[in-house]
Amino acid sequence: MKRLVVILILIPVLLWAQAKEDEEKKSDRSGSTTEKDLPTQMVQSEEFEIRHISFNKKVDPRGRGELLQVDFQLENEVDISLDLYIHIVATNEELVWVYDSFGKKKITPKRIDTKYIKSLPEDVSQYEYEIEGEKSIIKYPKNIKTGVSPDTGKAYHLTDYYAFRYEFLSHYRRKYVFFNKVTILIFDDEEKLMFRQSYSLDSFRR
Repeated sequence: MKRLVVILILIPVLLWAQAKEDEEKKSDRSGSTTEKDLPTQMVQSEEFEIRHISFNKKVDPRGRGELLQVDFQLENEVDISLDLYIHIVATNEELVWVYDSFGKKKITPKRIDTKYIKSLPEDVSQYEYEIEGEKSIIKYPKNIKTGVSPDTGKAYHLTDYYAFRYEFLSHYRRKYVFFNKVTILIFDDEEKLMFRQSYSLDSFRR
């Protein structure tokens, strides 16, 4: 089993800005919209701590591919229990750049190409948005309250501690790639974003 030291990174939000602009344009025509302000930096909560985050790469025992095991622990920091909704997006993605006229120097990020995606909950259409007529992946769920526990079908109930574990399968296929980015988002019962962080898994590249 290979264990990874977590590297914290900031994810560009250019695509989100465009998606939000498109939604606002639609709102001007329809008279309604749903506001989702995705922060450009990590978000942490004073109501709980997320600790002992680890990512482990394993071979699927059924021979279907390789597994990314995500583990962390939630610790309640307040005197009341919390109902939380957890969304995790695991991707293999590449940042595409605009180069200078000689094709040698990177000028500015152009877009993020998502080559492979798995998510919890499993419906990846939650993160598919239409931008200028093309489908793009935005790591913010359309329906926050689908982020329930697969075991109970209800929100994750945090009293004192909650040990989280989930495995994402990267199927063997042509031009096989493994996950190189993971984004964790945690919302409260009022759909407020309480935690957001993206992690680089570059040492898992193959």
